[in-house]
Amino acid sequence: MASLRPVFLRGIGRKVLLWLTFFSLVPLLVSSVRSYQHYREAIKVAVLEHLTSVVNMKKNAVLKFIEYSKFTVESMAEGDQQLFDTIARAEGYPRDSDAYYEAFNNLSPHLAVKKRDNKNLLELFVINPDGKEVCSSDPGHMDHTFLEGTFLEKAKAGTTVLPVREEKDLERVALIVATPLIGDEGRVLGILGLKINVKELQSIVGDRTGMRETGQSYLVNSSGQVIAGALGVGEGSAGQFRRSDNVAQCLSGLNVSGIYQNHEGVDVVGACRWIPDLGWGLLAEIEAEEAFAPAALMRDRTILLAMVIYAAALLAAFIITHGIVGPLNVLLRAARRMGKGAFDEGIDILLKDEFGELAVEFNAMAKNLKRSREECEKWNLTLAEEVEKRTQELNSSEERYLNLIESSVDAIIVSDLHGVVTLFNRGAEEILGYEAEEVLGKRFHDYYAGGVEEAAKFTKLLYEKERVQNYEVLLKTKNRGVITLSVSSSLLKDRQGNYSGILGVGKDMTARRELQKQLMQAERLATIGRMSSQVAHEIRNPLSSISLHVELLEEEILERMQIRGQEVAEILNAIHREIKRLYEITEDYLQFARLPKPELEVGDVNGVFAALLDFYSEELASRNLTVRKDFASGKLAALVDESQLRRAILNLLKNAADASNPGGEIQVKTENNDGHVEIVVCDSGGGISEADMDKIFEPFYSTKEMGTGLGLPLTEQIVREHHGTIHCESKLGEGSRFVISLPQYIERQ
Repeated sequence: MASLRPVFLRGIGRKVLLWLTFFSLVPLLVSSVRSYQHYREAIKVAVLEHLTSVVNMKKNAVLKFIEYSKFTVESMAEGDQQLFDTIARAEGYPRDSDAYYEAFNNLSPHLAVKKRDNKNLLELFVINPDGKEVCSSDPGHMDHTFLEGTFLEKAKAGTTVLPVREEKDLERVALIVATPLIGDEGRVLGILGLKINVKELQSIVGDRTGMRETGQSYLVNSSGQVIAGALGVGEGSAGQFRRSDNVAQCLSGLNVSGIYQNHEGVDVVGACRWIPDLGWGLLAEIEAEEAFAPAALMRDRTILLAMVIYAAALLAAFIITHGIVGPLNVLLRAARRMGKGAFDEGIDILLKDEFGELAVEFNAMAKNLKRSREECEKWNLTLAEEVEKRTQELNSSEERYLNLIESSVDAIIVSDLHGVVTLFNRGAEEILGYEAEEVLGKRFHDYYAGGVEEAAKFTKLLYEKERVQNYEVLLKTKNRGVITLSVSSSLLKDRQGNYSGILGVGKDMTARRELQKQLMQAERLATIGRMSSQVAHEIRNPLSSISLHVELLEEEILERMQIRGQEVAEILNAIHREIKRLYEITEDYLQFARLPKPELEVGDVNGVFAALLDFYSEELASRNLTVRKDFASGKLAALVDESQLRRAILNLLKNAADASNPGGEIQVKTENNDGHVEIVVCDSGGGISEADMDKIFEPFYSTKEMGTGLGLPLTEQIVREHHGTIHCESKLGEGSRFVISLPQYIERQ
């Protein structure tokens, strides 16, 4: 150690020691302290933000629970005729008589049934206007002096939440919600109350997710008594009181947060929220020691690191000062000369150690640098020309490549091996409806209609074959729902031959499929139409003859059979009705087979629909059906053939009437929806099954016993000739909703 003293107490050693102390250790320590303070403050802000978020979320959950509890008691009280009848009977006796209380005996089973329907209810009870409990779903827990004073007046005034009531059994700690029972004259007949198990609140407030080891949240009433929390019901603290300044501030209506001492005198980081409607406070706390533990750990490690660095620096300073500074100065001067281009001047160091070897190598390096410099100057000119040429070629090639991709009408999509999209061309934007910015960087698996399973199936097939052609997939678009895409795809490889991505080119097959479907339907309808026309003609002539002969037969029989004339007349009338029905069927067949081209003129859809309802209202009234209209205001103009449109709407009304039961309701509606006029007919029938939904527009398919199966196909044909669409929405047990959509006529200015 004695040899170290001269080195560090004079000359460069002393300077190195001072530099290390004042320009290394001191700034490091100052920086560490400030970093610790900033880090601690950042932790405090983060913890407070987290706790504030926790109490806000739990406050909202508590309020939703209270509102649901109020809704529950109001729903139970509303329309309970047995409850009101029992109270009315009891009011006929003096309230202090046995007969008064006996009048409520039959109500307890009724309340018990209501209680069983809700697992969170501990008890339902009825309180008379004097505040005495007169009936309970659990008679063993009745208390004839239940409410009084302010709480009784609150319960009479409206639905209210009363203080948490603590039973002997912790499982029955209850939140009491009461609502007044109002008579016809507005007089309070009594109060219906619910005891709701606060375990539901415990599951909300006591959730310790994200609260670390010492974190807890708890709910206190206006007296500071714990209602629920991390140490709440079921853990031995029901009814405990929390006495701390922060609890007092919270219950005074302040929403505070910060560092303070809890009821045990421990420093905590906490936040609270005041619930004014209930007079409750919700607090969330984490012990400060745990919250700031990362900052303390960082501080200790930083100090230790600073000391280690300082010790290492001292050692390095000794080595430098003891034997390296001198030779380094020689090398430094030589390097400076070399930096100025003096490669011919060497270094004269006669040492036989590493510095001597370094000097030899340094001189050799100087000669090599001089030679290399001359060669580099020659190559620089050639390289600059070559780089410029290659850059131009690359830019031109990249531009052609991007133009080719962007000009393609097909969807071209490139992703990495994880499915993350890296290229999404304009064709893909037009087909799928998404902007490139919405898709780039996201997993394309999310756009498969079949989800990840369908994407995994396609990827597996691609890895097996490396190239897939004309593979049809269902993809979700932004505005067009699900479409069919015919995809040709291949795996991309890098220069080493490893897979680097997936290229897919897709064609939209939706329009082609829809066109094929329409062509097949048109061919089928044409064939059916020809057959229907021929069958209708063959039936119509015999029907005319039968009808004529039945009329002659009716006249002859009635003349000869005076006694049984009434009975015969009924039989003949039945024959006439069936003949009339056959005429109607043949007319439907002929109309379906020979539907004329519509003569489209500007018409008011509202007017056509309203006139048709006036015409058909008598038929609907005879079936005891009501119609609820909701027509768009003003005139809904469209190019229509009014006769054919009336026929189409009438078919929908007839179907709705047939589907609805007597006393039911048919809803009709018109509206302007994004440039289209919509006509809506809803029935209150039993609905259509999924199996029948695909067949309802097929000719001759009917679920009605007397139906021809031509009404809806004829309606669809009329709508299609009007350049519109028709669709049905239905579920079993919920009725059906038919929607006709026609292009709106907009008069040009």
